[in-house]
Amino acid sequence: MDPKDHPLWKHRGAAFAILLAASVLAFYATREPLFAAIGALFIVLLFINDALPEKWTKNDAKKSGIELVIAIALAVGLWLALQLVLQTASPIDVVTSCSMLPAFERGDMIIVRGGEIKAPTIRISGRIEDALNSATVTKSPCTLSLAGAAQAAQCTHAVTVEGQTVAANHSNDVIVFEPQPRIYGLIVHRAFARLDNGTDEWFLTKGDNNLGLDQEAVFQAVPRQDVHGAVTLRLPLLGFLKLFLFGQFSEPPGCKALVTGGN
Repeated sequence: MDPKDHPLWKHRGAAFAILLAASVLAFYATREPLFAAIGALFIVLLFINDALPEKWTKNDAKKSGIELVIAIALAVGLWLALQLVLQTASPIDVVTSCSMLPAFERGDMIIVRGGEIKAPTIRISGRIEDALNSATVTKSPCTLSLAGAAQAAQCTHAVTVEGQTVAANHSNDVIVFEPQPRIYGLIVHRAFARLDNGTDEWFLTKGDNNLGLDQEAVFQAVPRQDVHGAVTLRLPLLGFLKLFLFGQFSEPPGCKALVTGGN
């Protein structure tokens, strides 16, 4: 029998897709980078299988080229349509860290919408720098579990700016934003509070699985124009396809920690 007549060869695309799904599930269960690397291999094999012609004839090569162009055009068209419908330049993103556990996990694909952000507003009288210099945070006891060992910690429970206090609230929107400094890429964290001086607005943000506000660490307050939108839908596991393809096999250190309480 000609190897090309074997059922596995004829249905290799489906076989690659099944093995890719198995690799994602195996990585999710074990967090072994080897399964991520195997998953990346099957993503490449799927692309090659779809892109290359069955036979290296002029007509088959032309047909495969046309199909590839159509697929790319459809993908671009879908992306532009999502941008229009969801009113954001980044309608689809991927969670790459564990700072939003347990609400969002690393490897989640998220759908993002533009428009109004649900978060309590603090009216400030002038410059954001002056408001933040006068801000104070209130801590409350929480628990940090690291590698199975629990220890007492202090979590930011509220922030007070110019005499106005806002407490943590997990019903606030989770937003996707570009932080300052830019070296960290897009961040997916919950909006803790909105600061508004009547002309501009900024957001204070916090990961649900972090001890403090982002602004207590390295990030500046987030200007409204740096917010891509709010998360409206979570699709578990699908984001691993992007992580595998870009070689992000190893989990960040923060994935070993879980913060509970304090809110």
